[in-house]
Amino acid sequence: MGLVLKDMLVANITPFTEKLEIDEDGLRSLIRYLMTVDGLGGIVCNAHAGEGATMTREERIRCIKIIREETKGRVPLVSGVSSASTKEAIEIALDAKENGCDGIMPCPPTIYAWFAAKNPEFAIAYHKELDKGANMPIIVFQYAAGLPDGYTSETLMTLCREIENVVAIKHTQFSSGLGRYVEDTAGAKSIRPSISNFVATTALLFYAGVMGGIDGSLTGFGNVAPVEIATMLKLIKAGDVAAARKIHEKMYPVARLVYGDPFVYLHTRYKEASALAGYIRGPWIRSPQLPMEPTAREQLKKAMEQQGFLHAYRF
Repeated sequence: MGLVLKDMLVANITPFTEKLEIDEDGLRSLIRYLMTVDGLGGIVCNAHAGEGATMTREERIRCIKIIREETKGRVPLVSGVSSASTKEAIEIALDAKENGCDGIMPCPPTIYAWFAAKNPEFAIAYHKELDKGANMPIIVFQYAAGLPDGYTSETLMTLCREIENVVAIKHTQFSSGLGRYVEDTAGAKSIRPSISNFVATTALLFYAGVMGGIDGSLTGFGNVAPVEIATMLKLIKAGDVAAARKIHEKMYPVARLVYGDPFVYLHTRYKEASALAGYIRGPWIRSPQLPMEPTAREQLKKAMEQQGFLHAYRF
């Protein structure tokens, strides 16, 4: 049987020092803590939340090795893959495979002036070449319909149908089109029931869960509220909607700010919120991402304090 993914997958952030070097001790502490969370289904490293595209090859491999040392194979480890070159993407995937990763999550290829809905052949060819070159389980990253990188449902189904290594989909489109979300999750299951559907946007996870059709969550918000997400997923699975709603109501005032406009600050906000929650020493982030504006940061801090998420550094 191939890789089966379920429950809460955390796209871990990569803690940095003020000099923007990898904080290896901080990364180990974060992963050790996540491993104590009942309901953790896996770690996804070097993805957008982990700033994998800003790292050197050596840094990406080092992060994989550190996380593998801490997880000891007890949960699946998946690596994000992001590159403007298919050849380099295959090399990144092979590095992940050779250093103990169980699967990969390719980001859509960065092609100038490309709109995935108009020219799906690029995404299909990219994933097929990556599959042939690396031959390992794949999580397809389905972006929101309003973004240039978002695949049509037809393209997504083609990837599921024609690539046996597709084991899961990360859905970010729940907020941009309920109809397409329903079509995508149901369509994937009709092609291969073993394909897992993961919701990315924690602000809407409760609603997606109650609707059904999901196998878990794959999100950077797991660095902020891992216990709450894992618990809410369990409650939804058990049919205890009222208790799950209470957790949603606790998270939502923070999540709405993290996922709000301008959306380009999402991964900066993950890091700021993780630092405010005490899981990393500081919110230092590599360019081209920019730090939050002071007013926005204070608004986030206030919401986290009101909802009980504000803590000093825990480790």
